[in-house]
Amino acid sequence: MGIHRITCHFCSMQDYFGLSGENLFDSVHYDSNNVIKAHYFGERRLCPRGNFCVELAQHKQRVGYSLIDNEFVKGREALDTVANSLDTVDKSKIAILLSGSLTLEEAFLAGKLANKWGTKFVSQISPEDEIVAGFMNNFSFASLPQMQVIISVGDIFSLHPTMAKFIHDARFAERNNFLTTVDNCSSRTSRYAWCNLKASPGKVADLMEALAKAVSGEEYSIDNTGVDKDSFQQLVSTLRDTTNACVLFAPGVGRFSEPLRVGFWAKKLAEARKFQFSAFATGANGKGISRLLNTFDFVSTNEVISAIRSGDVEALLALGCDPIESFPGLYDHFKNIKFIATTATLPTAIVEIADVVIPSYHLFEKSGTILSLVEKLTQLDDPFP
Repeated sequence: MGIHRITCHFCSMQDYFGLSGENLFDSVHYDSNNVIKAHYFGERRLCPRGNFCVELAQHKQRVGYSLIDNEFVKGREALDTVANSLDTVDKSKIAILLSGSLTLEEAFLAGKLANKWGTKFVSQISPEDEIVAGFMNNFSFASLPQMQVIISVGDIFSLHPTMAKFIHDARFAERNNFLTTVDNCSSRTSRYAWCNLKASPGKVADLMEALAKAVSGEEYSIDNTGVDKDSFQQLVSTLRDTTNACVLFAPGVGRFSEPLRVGFWAKKLAEARKFQFSAFATGANGKGISRLLNTFDFVSTNEVISAIRSGDVEALLALGCDPIESFPGLYDHFKNIKFIATTATLPTAIVEIADVVIPSYHLFEKSGTILSLVEKLTQLDDPFP
């Protein structure tokens, strides 16, 4: 079976490592020689979430069989039930929600199918990833440790832990690196920052606007942002004195009240001084999927959710995602949908109420294409079998 070079699916860092299972089926006796083993390549290794990929591959509760009303059935019967059930609903009222850890090929096929049905209710599960998709990145991992200033808008260490390796290298290589955070609360990243601009709740967008304008020499105001004026001026002076800096925008899920506006001004700040810039999605391929879906005439994630809330969705296909866990306040609205089918790897909340469940693969078990943080298409051509 050999060692397979695969991509972690837990975040948009897309860290890679190896899995092997040479002895997995060599004996009927189960021991330490019959488990999947991890092998690590490169500099970053994996964060604790990434290390869980090994457990995911052999999870004892993994969805291994198709289900209809929680009863095991053959795969063909499950697919026929989905097709027949969708024939009974208004196809323009079918909604499709996609995980950010699908391949671009899977997302494209979902889009083609939705076009055939005439539905506009198709989106990636994370509204923040839709926002991030609108920003082009212009940075490289190799240059990040050389930065004199790194600005983290959001908690980059919690959301994308292996970024800490690059920031650590920049800070402790005698380069006089200045790490700062812009956020609405203290965080793992802010603990290591030389400057932490902690805005009042709901005021991060105002703060980012003021920072971008101040660096550009425009009029600005930080009144009511809750930020210390001396710390703000210190950062402005530092940014005006360098062009060797990078802005990292990591909105996460539900962290900012105005994530689009926060990202807009973070990008403006980078453009004002020709800094490098990167916007981080929550899903491994969240940015790529959102951009691909934007080439169709589909509505946004928030509009899909609004349609579900108002009862305008008669059938839901959840592809690799769990909308109940993403939007728990809408549980009763999901239960009222006439027909739900989902593809799943583990028995999450949506599996419990779905009419049909079809087993699926983790990203590291697939072949296909994803979009990297450095805006390049990456081929997944060595999946774990």
